[in-house]
Amino acid sequence: MPTERPAAVTSERLRHHDRPRRKDSVQSKPSLRASHPRSAATAARCCEDEINRLKEIICALQAERQQLRSREEEGDRLGGVGLGPWGPEELRWRINQLERDKLELTSKHNEQVSSLEGQVARLRAAVERGEAQRQTLEYDMAVARKEAGAERSNLQENMAALCSQNEQLMELQQRVCVLQKALEITRMAREEDQHALQQEVEERDALVLSANTENDQLTAENKHLHTLLQEQEETLQELKRRMGEVQRERERDEEALRRQTSELGYITEREDRMKKELETALQRVKTLETNIESERAAHLESKFNSEIIQLRIRDLEAALQVEKSSQAEAVSSLDMIKQQFREVERAYSIERDRARDATGRLAQLEKDYLSSKAELSAAVEKERSTASQLRDQLQELHTLHTHSLTQLDTARKHQVLLEEEFESCLRELQQLLQLHTAVGPPTAVGPPTAVGPLTTEEPVEEGRKYSPSTVMNMLRTTLTTYQTTLDQTTREVLDQQKQSERLVQEVQSNQRLMSEQKSHLEELRAALSDCNVELQRLRSQCSEKALQTTRLQTDLQTAQQHWERERERERREGKEGDERIGGGPRVPRALPPGGNPPGGVDRIRNGPNAAASNPASRGVAQSGNRSPQAVSRAERERKVAMRLHRGAPANISSSDLTAQMGQSRIATSQVSVPFEHLGK
Repeated sequence: MPTERPAAVTSERLRHHDRPRRKDSVQSKPSLRASHPRSAATAARCCEDEINRLKEIICALQAERQQLRSREEEGDRLGGVGLGPWGPEELRWRINQLERDKLELTSKHNEQVSSLEGQVARLRAAVERGEAQRQTLEYDMAVARKEAGAERSNLQENMAALCSQNEQLMELQQRVCVLQKALEITRMAREEDQHALQQEVEERDALVLSANTENDQLTAENKHLHTLLQEQEETLQELKRRMGEVQRERERDEEALRRQTSELGYITEREDRMKKELETALQRVKTLETNIESERAAHLESKFNSEIIQLRIRDLEAALQVEKSSQAEAVSSLDMIKQQFREVERAYSIERDRARDATGRLAQLEKDYLSSKAELSAAVEKERSTASQLRDQLQELHTLHTHSLTQLDTARKHQVLLEEEFESCLRELQQLLQLHTAVGPPTAVGPPTAVGPLTTEEPVEEGRKYSPSTVMNMLRTTLTTYQTTLDQTTREVLDQQKQSERLVQEVQSNQRLMSEQKSHLEELRAALSDCNVELQRLRSQCSEKALQTTRLQTDLQTAQQHWERERERERREGKEGDERIGGGPRVPRALPPGGNPPGGVDRIRNGPNAAASNPASRGVAQSGNRSPQAVSRAERERKVAMRLHRGAPANISSSDLTAQMGQSRIATSQVSVPFEHLGK
């Protein structure tokens, strides 16, 4: 069977692909263990390339699937499925085409399976590389933790030793500082006492001189203040006189303002009266106008009266013009009066401001006079009090001088005691330095660059007295050596801390990389499971399509057998008809290479109406001059066509047959289903 060959080919290809994959997987494990782990960035880049390639494959498969769906829709529109009465060559060609399509589909399927298996192998290799990286990172983390613990313990020991040394040094420094401060305090106190006594004597003399000068200054200031008071009184009287003059001018301005206001009231009354007269005149004019209109209506009766009325109107108009001119003069005079009134108000406001300023100045002068008077009286009282205070201070200075002499004696005694204490402290410092030189300073634990035991410029001998400066220099050198060792150890501790922090950061970054690789591995496993499910589904579809192809082949064989039976029946009927017509046997005519009678396939394809459409059959039916053998042959062909038409669909055409073949191809090409879930 032709269906068994693709299955064998696919199985051989699968075995061919499985063998090198197993060898590669076996060889990849030791190579991965021996080789250095690849960086996470390259692995991630490879995975991204694989994902992009899978997405491209998915897009191509989706496009093929859409094309197949469009072909199926076209096939559904064209017609239903049917084999039709085809010839053996066409059926063989169709079978070969189906087998070729099936082989192409199986090859595509095998290629997809091999590519997926290669992807699975690559993913497994990536997983193994990630595991190797994880193991190396865990080992590095353990080593780093051990080193950090050992360094931490060493640092703690060094820090404890340094802390104890620092405490001892701090105690010594505190004692030295206390002694230096006490010595300086005693010296400063003695010098201050001496300076204070000298300053007190000088101040006492200066106070006496300053008191005499201040008395002279106070008398001069009193005289000056008396002169100032007299001048201020004179200015105050002058201001009072000016205020009286300003007040009188203000009263005169107020009287003039009252007169102007009365004149303005009279003018306003006159204006009101003139307005009233003007209104009455206007009313008269209106009444006259009404009378004129009535007289004009009756001017035909009394022309003389109209002339008189016109004369009266002229007189009234002249009087009206006079009144208007007088009113204009009154308005102009009123404007002038208003301007004068404004000027008077402006002058009044200016004078009022001047008077207000003068009163303010007067009040300020009075206040200044009172304040200066109070200040002068207070200054006089203050001078008296200062004079009494100076007398008291002179008495106190005498008492303080006697007290300072007694304090000077006590300070000398205290200085002797402090010198004795200072000598005892120096002896203690010498003893400490001797102990230090005997024991030696601690060496720094660490790298070979640590400072060794330091010595002073000259050794400390017992029983020898040193000056304070030499003792301080020796102490300073020892303290500097300890300080340098302390700084060096602190720097080493800081370096160790930085190294430990860097190791912790590296460990954290490695942990993050491991977590990312684990998540990526989980995603790849999920994708692999989806691919396996899709592969199973594709295999099931392939098996279904193989069953469909076998079913189609069986249908084709049955159709061929039916066609052979019909052809044998036609031959037998043709022989029987020839024997009945000719009275004897007749040699059958040779058929064309296709095995069908001439025009048979066309009649089968065109249905029972082929005789009407075929010109050869139409000529046989119409011509009565033909032989009875040709008539019997035409009848036999018509009968065969009718029998075949009963078993096949009516009016089947070449386009329907091509549509059926396209549907069968589409049904077999549905095996290539895209992996849509990988794109998601």
